[in-house]
Amino acid sequence: MTCDHAHCDSCDRCLLVSSVVREIEEGLVTAECSDNEKEELAFVISQANQSVKCWKGHLLRSVNQDECRLHILSSLSASSILLVLDWAMESLPLKYRESQSDWFGKRGISWLIAVAIKGNSGEMKMMTFVHVFESATAQGNSSV
Repeated sequence: MTCDHAHCDSCDRCLLVSSVVREIEEGLVTAECSDNEKEELAFVISQANQSVKCWKGHLLRSVNQDECRLHILSSLSASSILLVLDWAMESLPLKYRESQSDWFGKRGISWLIAVAIKGNSGEMKMMTFVHVFESATAQGNSSV
């Protein structure tokens, strides 16, 4: 599908992130430390930059999805339902102070939350369903 408009919107504050990362990388070149330390710091900078880009993408998708959800909710007819499905956090981490990347979506009891929203003359009614999978189920479309 092609768009009939240009995707050229940008935010001057968001562009500052790239310039700050570039300045940090330039400062690393002239830093007085060993090559091993420079290599390690370059990796940390790269990972941090990638994390910031992923977070910005997440925020953009969240805003876009929220606008779409509000548009759909405002146009629901009396015979229509909006169904929202999402995985909840898994219960009970397996080790003390487990990091989120080790914990989330990997082990434990998976919960799938389904919310049915029905609009009727300006009044919204919701019904929530919680599906609990006792075994460590892969959180994918086959489970849904």
